[in-house]
Amino acid sequence: MIYLTYNSLDDVHHDFSRLLFEHYPEYKEDLVLSGSTWYLRDVIINIKSPECTIDMSKLNYTVNKWEILKNKYIDFTLWDEFKERLRTSRSKSITFNFKVHTGEKDGCLVAMVLTRLNPSKPWTDCHVYYRVTEIFKKFATDLILFHKMWQDLSLANCNLVNLYLHIPILFFRIEFLAELIGSGYYTIEEFDKDNPPSEGIRYSYERYYGPNAELVKYHSIQRKQKLKQRNVKLPELPIENLIFL
Repeated sequence: MIYLTYNSLDDVHHDFSRLLFEHYPEYKEDLVLSGSTWYLRDVIINIKSPECTIDMSKLNYTVNKWEILKNKYIDFTLWDEFKERLRTSRSKSITFNFKVHTGEKDGCLVAMVLTRLNPSKPWTDCHVYYRVTEIFKKFATDLILFHKMWQDLSLANCNLVNLYLHIPILFFRIEFLAELIGSGYYTIEEFDKDNPPSEGIRYSYERYYGPNAELVKYHSIQRKQKLKQRNVKLPELPIENLIFL
């Protein structure tokens, strides 16, 4: 079990995504490499503040990704009912289930549980349970979603001081990080460590986005290569402009 604490959602996004590269010796016994993807299991992240300024456009997403994300996981009729239960319940714990997705590609988010020790006081702790998550891009959009949910819960008898993310399996996909370096979100110099993950990302960056890179047949990567070649920048998406309800 790996337990990590961060001051804010922004800190999670900035620091946790570098965990594998900055602290590889500490976690190498827990890591498994399959193809170009690194896997880490049994992680709990404690977050103290909802502060979040992530711009989805810098992750090569448009506002459509935000609309898809929130509607994929949240039934807003049930969300309103959940908030009403938070206002009236005398319980010490209460659950909101994210939408169920069946098949091989189940949804990554499973449930949110709010807790408190005193039923006469506001709710203080929020636990989010994952099935699995990818750390460089999809997890960042989850943090935006949690920010919006945290804000909305402040109107439903909540004074949240802790957000806990329970992640049984998380993975680092090297191609996703190479894409973000290619678009300028990260710099290749940030991954100059002498360890296998850093070596893998430098190789992938040079192969797909370096000065001598050739277009590959994989459509998702090829599309990002062409964006880089044309120096295309997506319209900015400040988090305060994203509509939750």
